[in-house]
Amino acid sequence: MMTVFKYFFHHRHMTAVYTLYTAIDFDWKFLKNDKPSIEIIRKYAELVHTISISLMIFMCSGSIVMVFMYQALPVLQIPEENYTRFWQRPFALKALGKAISYPTLYLISLNVLLNGIILTALEITFMALSEHICGLFKITSYHLRYTANEYITEISGCEKSNDVYTKILFAVRVHIKATKHVQVIWDMFGIHYVILLVFGIIGGTMVFVSVSNIEFSCQRHK
Repeated sequence: MMTVFKYFFHHRHMTAVYTLYTAIDFDWKFLKNDKPSIEIIRKYAELVHTISISLMIFMCSGSIVMVFMYQALPVLQIPEENYTRFWQRPFALKALGKAISYPTLYLISLNVLLNGIILTALEITFMALSEHICGLFKITSYHLRYTANEYITEISGCEKSNDVYTKILFAVRVHIKATKHVQVIWDMFGIHYVILLVFGIIGGTMVFVSVSNIEFSCQRHK
């Protein structure tokens, strides 16, 4: 349900998401001539890439392990008697065949894997936007700090002042870009995460109440 809900919101704001990615591409072109800025933004992009690859590997590996365990566990439930006699029984061979050919298990596993991939892709999209914005704020901080130190340590002149003002204006432009991206993301997904938070609180409360009822029933039977 959460996957469908998140996909619906992203699909509803598909144009805005495309606009954001176009803006990110424009930001890279805008910063390409400034070496410190492009290095900062590249570090954040590499972080997103590493996390994305790691999550996909973890999900695929987890799905393979889950399918293997569901197949192996019924077969490994051997009674406490002679191992050879157990495998000579017809029902043991049937259990093995049932474990190997279990189409429902594959369908459920495939469904879980696809839902996980979709959910992860949506979250990676949001994470990529967030990391890009963090990179822009980092660039702003770097340029303002560097310019201030440069202005204080060196002799101020007309040409030097113009250079300082140019760098400050560059930092301000980057900051404006970052704040605009934040506003667009908040306008698109603010209510989305509020609704998810409400559903999460309700779901957690229901689980807590169910566990409490089970514990109370066990104590009463004792």
